[in-house]
Amino acid sequence: MLSKAILQNRITEKRGLKGAGRVIGSLFRLAVLISLSVVALFPVIYMFSVAFRPYEQMSDPTVVWIPKSLTLYNFKRLLEVFDYPTALLNTAKITLICTLLTMITCSAAGYGLARYRFKGQKLVLAVVILMIIVPPQNILISSFIDLKYFDFFGLGRIVGLFTGEPLTYSLIGKELSMYLPAALGSGIRSGLFILIFSRFYAGLPKELEDAAAIDGCNPLNTYIRVVLPSATSIFVVVFLLSFVWYWNDYYFTNTFMRDSMTLAGQLPALKSKIDVTIHNISSGAVINDDLVTTMTQAAYILMIAPPIALYVVLQRKFTESIERSGIVG
Repeated sequence: MLSKAILQNRITEKRGLKGAGRVIGSLFRLAVLISLSVVALFPVIYMFSVAFRPYEQMSDPTVVWIPKSLTLYNFKRLLEVFDYPTALLNTAKITLICTLLTMITCSAAGYGLARYRFKGQKLVLAVVILMIIVPPQNILISSFIDLKYFDFFGLGRIVGLFTGEPLTYSLIGKELSMYLPAALGSGIRSGLFILIFSRFYAGLPKELEDAAAIDGCNPLNTYIRVVLPSATSIFVVVFLLSFVWYWNDYYFTNTFMRDSMTLAGQLPALKSKIDVTIHNISSGAVINDDLVTTMTQAAYILMIAPPIALYVVLQRKFTESIERSGIVG
């Protein structure tokens, strides 16, 4: 009886140690997640704290994170400097059109890589992977030259054989310089999207397409009527990713559309505009750096507000689509 009681006590102690270990492990993971969240959210917290803070409180040592009062004065003054509605509409138009073109071309390219076997397929796949790993800066000069002297896919050079001068048209400074690469499958992150679509289509049951072929559907109708309705989840993922990347793009927009009135294109020069405006309003007085800081943070909030609102609306579908598509990392 005594040995049985001792054995029972030891089993209870082991269970207690395991339970304590689980609790300690959970607390450790929670601490790590909180720490990572603080690091990731620090810029956003700072942005909101400063943007809604009266600029007089920027020099107040008693105000660290939570302002003593909230104000929309910074946004009001900002809208006097920054033509936000025009920039918002231009950015939304360019982003939506480029995103839709990217989804169409990358989906078709991904389906072709996943379902058809042809000569040079491995080479095409290698090019797609190179589009992912090669920095866009490496091909910027060649892309700029192609768009600066656009010869209508070689037709302009053929005309030049008869006229003595190639027929070219400059797309620099025009929205078509963003639309054309997206329509040809070479837009921002297009290589990644082609690969995502390809891996997704490769996982679809081939029997669906075989059944459609038996019913008389040609490959195009099969793709449109059978494959696309089954790919709703992956389209949601690609749409959100492409939308955010085009919305936040500064590099290509300022290179190909130098004078474009877009949010990302205007933000780098916004601080100088704020300085000049405040200087003119104050009749040459010393520029208040605190006001410039609060107005700049307000501009950043207006910049990220539309993508955040879109994500909030589609967050549930986005999460479910990530799980269904099997995208990790």
